Amino acid sequence: MNGVLRRLKYSAVILFILLMISHSTGTRSMENSSNPIKIASLSFVPVKWKKESNLVTIEKLAREAAAAGAEILVTPEGAVEGYLIDELLKKENRSPQSEQEFYNIAEPVDGSAVQRISALARELGVDIILGMLEREDTVLYNSVFWIDARGKILHTHRKTHMAQAYYQPAFYHPGDSLNAFDTSYGRFGMMICFERQIPEVVNALALDGATILFNPSYGSRGEWNDNMLRTRARDANAWLIFTHPLQTLIISPSGEIMVNNNDKEGITYYEITPDQKISARIVRRRPQVFINKLSGPEQK
Repeated sequence: MNGVLRRLKYSAVILFILLMISHSTGTRSMENSSNPIKIASLSFVPVKWKKESNLVTIEKLAREAAAAGAEILVTPEGAVEGYLIDELLKKENRSPQSEQEFYNIAEPVDGSAVQRISALARELGVDIILGMLEREDTVLYNSVFWIDARGKILHTHRKTHMAQAYYQPAFYHPGDSLNAFDTSYGRFGMMICFERQIPEVVNALALDGATILFNPSYGSRGEWNDNMLRTRARDANAWLIFTHPLQTLIISPSGEIMVNNNDKEGITYYEITPDQKISARIVRRRPQVFINKLSGPEQK
């Protein structure tokens, strides 16, 4: 009998330690992924070329959101440096010096900006989606990082489709992969700005099991965009969070706009309980019918 009691006490101690570890990481188990998640969309207009100013803004908004109980925080596309490619492609701005400045402002995944926001996520116990210009070796990508509450990069998404008709300078490239990924809150997907205009992007993430689609953006918006994203969310049977410097859209899996904060900066909060079901419409697809058509006309 004493041996049984000792084993029970030992098990209780181990369970207590595991619970404390889980609490200290700021994460919750996948078994609890059906609980409501409080999401904060951090809409602000980043100052072009001013990383320090933008990081200070992100930190301020993140602290406010965390204090309000938010668990996942989303920044716009290019939040760190201010989305610069359009500026660079203007004729009056093109020069070897400006291209070098564009290259220099990008950071590797272990650069100071990501480290700073990772430390912030760990301090606040929140997950942060950070948009920035990433540099890997000599190649630049328009990226978003999912940084979890431990300060770890859980997933990196590099923009696969761009609004620009060509990729210049030569070191600025699109990414080549689309994957959903597991978090402490469920299985999600990320896409960046123009990717929302490519139906296959949303479908790929939905087929990979994403129940919430996060769409950090910087470019155009309006009624056409609202309607398009309603369709994307309904087709994917997934929640869609559109975080733009001047707009937050939160759309349900049925395509209903739940929140539309337009023409203003600030924090938008919303609680979501993800549904783990993949859209029946996507499951019933017969890819063999149109697979040879997907490549489309040859790109010039």
